[in-house]
Amino acid sequence: MSLAMVSAVKVHALTFTDCPIFWPNETIAKPTDANGNPTPFVLADFTTLRSEIIAIGAGPGTHALRDDGFIRFHIFVPENTGLDMALGLADTLATLFRGIAPITGLQTLAPSPPDSGAQSDDGLYYGVSFSVPYYYLYQG
Repeated sequence: MSLAMVSAVKVHALTFTDCPIFWPNETIAKPTDANGNPTPFVLADFTTLRSEIIAIGAGPGTHALRDDGFIRFHIFVPENTGLDMALGLADTLATLFRGIAPITGLQTLAPSPPDSGAQSDDGLYYGVSFSVPYYYLYQG
């Protein structure tokens, strides 16, 4: 994963305003409402599966490269609130990233359906997760 690819994802995610998204290696301050009750949030992470030269250039720095991987989104909602909120947030976020036109080399594909069953260690949250496959094109 590269800084440019992660930056493209984060900029695109700015249009998702339903709840905060926390990115890898950030401090996570679980959000609460005015009464101190838990509110939804998203954790995101990245997995790179492979990197390959797809066209040979004249020398180093001129080759066309492609990284393949996926962005994983974990949506957490307050425990005992049912699936509707979690699946609704997952659907909104998946729609945002479904087959987006290339953004500075980033192309996303069809997100996986959400899976469920994750529960936070503190027992306050229930989560669903889904993956967005991507490829990232660049020169190197």
